This record gives sequence, structure tokens and C-alpha cells, in this order.
Amino acid sequence: MSPTLNRHSLLLLGLLAAPLAAPAQEMGLDLTEEAPAPKPAPKPRPQPKAEQPPPSHGAELGLDLGASPPPRVDYRPPLAVLGVWSLPLPGAPGHVDGGRAERLAEAFVKGAQAARSFKSVLDPSQVARKLAGHTAELSGCTAANCFEELAETLSVERVFSAQMLFGEREITARLLAYDRGTGEVKQVSLSEPGKALGLEKQVWDAYQKLLKGLAVELSHLHVTCQSDKAIVTLGGRPLGSGTVDVLVSAGRYQLAVSDPSYLPYQTSVVLEPRGSSEIVAPAKPLPTPVDADLQAALRADARRAGSGSLAGRPSVWLAGAGAAALLAGVGFGAMGGSFERRAWDSNGDGVIDITRAEAVAARRYGKIANILFAVGGVAFGSGAIWFLVEPGAPSPQAGAAPSLREASLTLAAGGTF
Repeated sequence: MSPTLNRHSLLLLGLLAAPLAAPAQEMGLDLTEEAPAPKPAPKPRPQPKAEQPPPSHGAELGLDLGASPPPRVDYRPPLAVLGVWSLPLPGAPGHVDGGRAERLAEAFVKGAQAARSFKSVLDPSQVARKLAGHTAELSGCTAANCFEELAETLSVERVFSAQMLFGEREITARLLAYDRGTGEVKQVSLSEPGKALGLEKQVWDAYQKLLKGLAVELSHLHVTCQSDKAIVTLGGRPLGSGTVDVLVSAGRYQLAVSDPSYLPYQTSVVLEPRGSSEIVAPAKPLPTPVDADLQAALRADARRAGSGSLAGRPSVWLAGAGAAALLAGVGFGAMGGSFERRAWDSNGDGVIDITRAEAVAARRYGKIANILFAVGGVAFGSGAIWFLVEPGAPSPQAGAAPSLREASLTLAAGGTF
């Protein structure tokens, strides 16, 4: 009697065969139908390994140790909102609503922050802390020099302030915006009669336009100085000492570098928004006292070189002029003497042989001769003495000429006319 296998028996045999086949495969046994064994493949020849750099520890850890990108520069200017001041309208004061100004100041700060065009926004409370409570004069600050001083103290590039002027019949809003790049204060005034319920909308629109004007981006400036004692100023604004690297408002400026050991340096610079300018201040040392003495000695040598020839010495010219005057005096004296020699009666007729005009000319020539003798003698003597004592004149050799005490000059001239 042959055994009969039903459906349930076949299922049971399949379940038992599955766990038996798994260990056989793990041991490398093939329980399937036998097949001819494949031929072994030829072994590949070993290739020389290329030298590779040792792996870095950062690569093993999954880190990127390459050069880090430069930090992003924020060119947005910092802004300070001084506040909104409630003031009576001059000439026609009305009821001052302080709470309305406070709400408007808070809206101004939030609007500047929401614009995201400024690196930082100082609200009125932060401004008061930075000014150590000295805020009494802020309400009257409307001039550019006042805003510039506040900007320097608060370390900002833009300043905004507003005033609410309350009158009997109207309210006036005055908006003030200051840019350190231009150095100018932009002012907008708006007025509404009555309680001015619609004034806030006009003020807000004007404020948005002023914010766009204040949002001009800054410029990068790098000034290299040769000394840490050098003081760098930009348009009269101090930037620091030594080499400075700053972000400032764009504009046209006069850059100055002063150092006690070097000559001052000045130049004009034009800074563009989001631009970068690099300036190297040259170091030209001041002349030292030794150099000043050397320059004085060189000038003295030049004078001596110029006075080496007789034509370059003033004393020679003075003495020459005196000698010429003496010669002229001799000439006039000779002419007067010729008339004198003929002034007698040679034929015995009782009449002198010269005319009256010749007699007058003889007296005139005699006076001129005497004057020329006096002036020429003084000029010639002064020139001779000056020649001896003039700086750069060759000193007299021993025994070659008498000293000034021993030297004497005697001039004599005389005559009767």
C-alpha cells in the first residue's frame, strides 16, 4: 500500500526544507542540481599603487579645513532716533499733548527697525542712557553742528529728530534728518488745523521718504600710517591714531594725517557707497636741528662764493661810487680854476679879462666840487672799511697789510676861488 501525500504534508515538508537550506548556503554548499564547475579565471597582475597623500584628520572627521570665506561686511548705517518733542507753538501757544508725541516716537523707532536698512536703531531711552541723562537741549537741536556732535557721541552715522508744535488753532510737525556724509540737515514741516487728526498720515509718509534718504550705505576706508602716533581726521572728524580701518558715510572729504615726527599730509578723497578706499600716508621726516644748521652753513658758503669776485661785493661798488664822485669833484674844480686864472687885468685897461657869467660859473663849479669831494670821500672811505670787515672777505695775511687800528685814510682837497 503506497503512502498518500496530501496538500498539508507538502506544506509541512517545505517549511522544514527552508531552514535546512540556509545553513548550507552559509557553509558554501550548493544543494541545488549539480552543474559543471566553471574554469577558474586568471589572476590579474598586481599593479603598482600610486602614492597618495596621507588623509587629514579633518577629512576623517568630515570637516572642511579649507580657507574660510571673508566675513560679510555690513554697510548699513547706524541710526539714532532722538525722540519727538512736544512744544508750544511760538506766538500762539496751545495745549501740549505729550502722549501723542510719545506714541509717534515709538512708531518712528519701529518703522526704522522694520525697514531693515540700518545696522542698529537707538531709541530715545538708549540715547538718554548714552548721553548720561543730558537730554534737556535735544529738543532745540536743529543745526548741523549740533547733530554732528550728537552723532560723534552716540557713534552713529544718521540722526533723526522730530518736534510737535501745538498752537491754538493748528498743530505743526517738524521732521529733522541728519546725514554725516553730506553734513546737511533735511527738514520737513507739516501743519494741520484743529486737532490735526489726519496729520499722522502725512507725517508717516514724510518719515518714510526721509528714511530712504538716510539709508545710503557706508563706505570702507583704510589709511596706513607709518607711526602709531599719527592722528587721522576725515573732514575734521577724528578717526583714530595710527593705521585706521573704518566704515564711514559716503561723500567727498579732506583727509589729514598729523604726526609730531613727520610733515603733515593732506589729500582729497571721494568715498562711494559700498566702496573701498586704501590710502598710504607718506612719512616725510621733519628737518632736524642738525639739518637746519647745515642749511645755514650752506647758505653762508653760497654767500661767500658769490662774494669771491670783486664785482659781487657791495663794498666795492660803494668805494667805486665814492671814487667817481672824487674824480667828478676834481673835474669841476679844474673848470672853476681855469676861470680863476683868467680873472685879472692882463692888458692894464682896468677891466678883468672874464665876463660876469664866467665869474658866476666859476663860483658854482667850486661849490659843486666841494660837495663832490665831501660825498665821494665819505663813500670811498666807507666802502674801503666795509670791504675789510665784510664776511667772506679773505682775511689779511700776517704782515701783508696793517690792521684796522693801524690803517688810516686821509683825503685832502682845497682851493680858493
